[in-house]
Amino acid sequence: MMMKLKLLGYVGVGVLVLLGIFYLYFKYSQSQIAALTKTVTEQAVAIKGFEDTMKALKEDADRIALDQRALGEKVAEIRTETERQKALLRTRQIRNLGALRPTELEAAINAESEALMKKLEEMTRVRPAQ
Repeated sequence: MMMKLKLLGYVGVGVLVLLGIFYLYFKYSQSQIAALTKTVTEQAVAIKGFEDTMKALKEDADRIALDQRALGEKVAEIRTETERQKALLRTRQIRNLGALRPTELEAAINAESEALMKKLEEMTRVRPAQ
C-alpha cells in the first residue's frame, strides 16, 4: 500500500510538473500569438497605405499624361501661328498683320520710324570743316 501511495505521489508530482510546463508553454505561445497578430495588423495597415499611395500616383501620372498631351497640342498650335506670322512678316503683308495685331504693328512701325529719323538726322547734320 505504501508503495502505491508513493507511486501515486510520484505520478501526482509528475502530472503537476507536466501541467506547469504546459501552462508555461501556453502562456508563452499566447504572448507570441499576440505579438504576431499585432505585427500582421501593422503590416496590413502599411500595405493598405502603400496601395492607396500607388493608386494616387497612378491617377497623378494619368492626369499628367493628359496635361502633357494638351500642352503638346497647344505648343503645336502656337508654333503654327508663329510660322504663319513669320510668313506674313516676310511677305510684308502689313494689312493682314495689322488686322491680326494692330498694337504690335504700330509699335514696330514707330520703332523703325524713330531709327530711320535718327539715321536721317545723322546724315544731314552739318559737320564743321576741318
